[in-house]
Amino acid sequence: MADEARAIARVRESLARLFPSLERRLDWTSPSSVILVARYQTPDHVRRAGPRRIKAYLRRRQVWNAGRLSAVLTEAANEQTERLQAEKVAVQIVANLAADALHLRERIDKISRLAAPRGGQVPPGLHHYAGRRLGDER
Repeated sequence: MADEARAIARVRESLARLFPSLERRLDWTSPSSVILVARYQTPDHVRRAGPRRIKAYLRRRQVWNAGRLSAVLTEAANEQTERLQAEKVAVQIVANLAADALHLRERIDKISRLAAPRGGQVPPGLHHYAGRRLGDER
């Protein structure tokens, strides 16, 4: 869990430099925000895609609040008009960090599902992948 929090913090920090209006508006306690940022990193990406396409993408990824999140993204894109000089590089960094955070969340969820039938205990040898032992107070 601590690894996941650090990964999301890195995504937020990088996005704040690239698309600050979006970083401020997202609820980072939800995986929906990371799913969104893995695909759309700049106001130009958002404007090119449009709200309907963004909403459809989020629904395909099973994001429950796709309509609201699409509206938030569109508002943030309309608020910001400036671009960074090294935007292409920054976009790749943010996209990679978001993809890494999503992958980490998926691994944690998978291990949690494996541990559930065992009363919450992670099977031997998997503590390394879980990032912590279930039940640890960290």
